[in-house]
Amino acid sequence: MRVSKRWRGGAGSFGSYLADRAVTIACWLCATGIVAVILTYTAVNRGILLLAACTLLGALVLALGIGYASHRRFWASVSAIADEDVSPIDAAQDLPYPANGAERAVDAAFVAVARAAADGIARSRRDAADYRAFVEAWSHEVKTPIHAATLLAAGDPTPSGQAIAGELERVDGYVEQALYYARSTSVDRDFSVRLAPLAQIVTETLHAKTNLLLSQSVGVRLGDLGFSVLCDAKWVRFMLGQLVDNACKYRDPNRPQTLTFTARREHGGTADERVILDVVDCGLGIPAADLPRIFDKGFVGENGRRAGQAASTGIGLYLVRLLAEKTGLGVHVRSAEGEGATFSLVFPMNRMRYLER
Repeated sequence: MRVSKRWRGGAGSFGSYLADRAVTIACWLCATGIVAVILTYTAVNRGILLLAACTLLGALVLALGIGYASHRRFWASVSAIADEDVSPIDAAQDLPYPANGAERAVDAAFVAVARAAADGIARSRRDAADYRAFVEAWSHEVKTPIHAATLLAAGDPTPSGQAIAGELERVDGYVEQALYYARSTSVDRDFSVRLAPLAQIVTETLHAKTNLLLSQSVGVRLGDLGFSVLCDAKWVRFMLGQLVDNACKYRDPNRPQTLTFTARREHGGTADERVILDVVDCGLGIPAADLPRIFDKGFVGENGRRAGQAASTGIGLYLVRLLAEKTGLGVHVRSAEGEGATFSLVFPMNRMRYLER
């Protein structure tokens, strides 16, 4: 629930403090007036009368001032809990020592809430870790029968056997997506940056996608890939595999299809040095209206809704962007409808960028 700015700004203000104590102040002023009347009717010297009134009013002001000092400190800290730039749990645990019963009650309530929230977070993390471990174990286990079935189907030269092999390969791709999606929450524990030959990463990716490329009649052209890049090759191979899947899925059936891989270096010898790998296809292209959203989770776009593209899940490109961000890479796309698309992976070559993550 969002806390209103009016509450946040007024809880520790002097006006709010006086308003909360309006009855006490009114009673004190009435008592002062009664004492003044009594002293007047007892013929007390006017100077003594004034001194008594000033003493009572001074005591009231002093009491309000001392009370407000602790009140302001405590309630300013309470208001900070609603600040969007501060962790609410940390702020609740760092409240100053309460000065009265009301503040002690609030402090105890916040401590209880913070403890419950911390327990809930710990429990959610354990559940997420258990679920992630289950998905990873399941993915590895299910790959064995899938690969065995794929080999059996590949040995059947009939059209039905080859069709089954293709479908099994698609299933294996979905299992791979589930595995890397589960791993995406713990990239920092399964991420090792090394200097790796870009050409080797690309050729290994294409080798794994050979059957898909052949079945979709998509040719491959390799440009200049003579660079070594800082990355975790395993994660990059998965991201490139998703781009290959995407290019095959959205190929243009009315013209020959070629997938081109080429790289270039920018800002060489500077702190901003980077290598950019372009993956260029000549497929259907991406409509301008869809272009800003193609990396959104679950977004399939106009091409994904066309006949024959019902298998689109909108997860592949989402994982590419998610994993690129988590591993310190950049990903961009340029496209025009009917003219294919160019996906670019950006590899920063400054090691300090990875040390800071």
